[in-house]
Amino acid sequence: MSVANGFHRAPDGLHCEGVRLAEIARQAGTPAYVYSLDVIDRQLARMAKAFEGINIRPCYAAKANNNADILRLIAGRDDLPWGIDAVSKGELMAGLAAGFKPAAMIFSGVGKQAHELEFAISHDIVLNVESLFELEDIVAIAKNLGRRARIGFRFNPDVDAGTHPKITTGTKRNKFGLPMLALDELLNRIKQESRAVGLCGVSTHIGSQICDLDAWGDSARQLVALAGKLIENHNQDLEFIDFGGGFPVRYDGDRDPPAIEAFAGIIRIALEGATVDAIKKLLVVIEPGRWVVGESGGLLTRVIGVKDRFIVVDASMTELIRPALYDARHEILFDLDADHAKVATRSAIEYDIVGPVCESSDVLARDIVPGFEPKKNQLAVILQAGAYGFSMASTYNLRPLPPEIVVRGSTFNSCPKP
Repeated sequence: MSVANGFHRAPDGLHCEGVRLAEIARQAGTPAYVYSLDVIDRQLARMAKAFEGINIRPCYAAKANNNADILRLIAGRDDLPWGIDAVSKGELMAGLAAGFKPAAMIFSGVGKQAHELEFAISHDIVLNVESLFELEDIVAIAKNLGRRARIGFRFNPDVDAGTHPKITTGTKRNKFGLPMLALDELLNRIKQESRAVGLCGVSTHIGSQICDLDAWGDSARQLVALAGKLIENHNQDLEFIDFGGGFPVRYDGDRDPPAIEAFAGIIRIALEGATVDAIKKLLVVIEPGRWVVGESGGLLTRVIGVKDRFIVVDASMTELIRPALYDARHEILFDLDADHAKVATRSAIEYDIVGPVCESSDVLARDIVPGFEPKKNQLAVILQAGAYGFSMASTYNLRPLPPEIVVRGSTFNSCPKP
């Protein structure tokens, strides 16, 4: 097993960086989320290098993982001026607490409530407008506060990213953003209410786990054309152009996805092809989330027992819903220390890994071949679980939320058992 994702086997058992997972299990219990900060550091450094020379501000998509230690790590970087892409007041507050500046935040989402809009406008946070009714709410709240709201136009380009239907966001069948047909009405309303709202940017986002570079390039070109139209034809003084995110990571069984450098190249080409020179001076925003943290996390679990072809573990869909919701496949690494099945056999028996939740969909992995029969209390870690793992966890069946453990080198944060 490569240590690139922070997890590996050693003679004394499974490790995250330099920490034995058995020790984390002893102190924190299982199931538990474990994160490698070194992996996140490497991803952040790679992104800075990939976009070198571009006037860029990455806005971390907080919905992927809002762990406070991880947010502070990203906010503290000095190689890029990181911001936050938030979709709730709670994420905005978490970003502020972690040290992100309000001016580096973007608030998106199709159903922002009045108290959330008031909070964002009071802190001068950019609001990505996703409907005309939302614009009316923003105008009313800005007037009431005596402030001028800074807004972006989230554009829906009607581009199919070719991803899982449940993580596609850029087609006309998706609820996100506004079509080009809404632009004139939006601009007329902004002109009428120019003391309450001002357009400062344009954005788009067509989905997650995007492997179709042509689709992403199409979206980027449409966005650049839109920015040019706003600047040249409508005299809009834009500050930023937000290309969105969707940068993919590799899950179990997947081919290697397009590299972050390929997406950076598409942005460079789109900007170089702009016919309006002012576009090349705009702040470039991207919204990475999964790409930053996906490989950093593992869900530590313990075998309860084996029956027939089912390995029953103490983790479940309440901790990691991605397999049930998206048919996602995560790599799984079993502990092979001296207390368990140290010598793997050549067994080709396939197992499903299932949890205790009272649902047939509570399956964490199907048709895996560990090469041996796992034993009661044997530890395992479900990899590529740093994004949309804990942040989507629930207390269904009145199960407690799992602890989150952050590892740096040979140390980890101590956490009481849940």
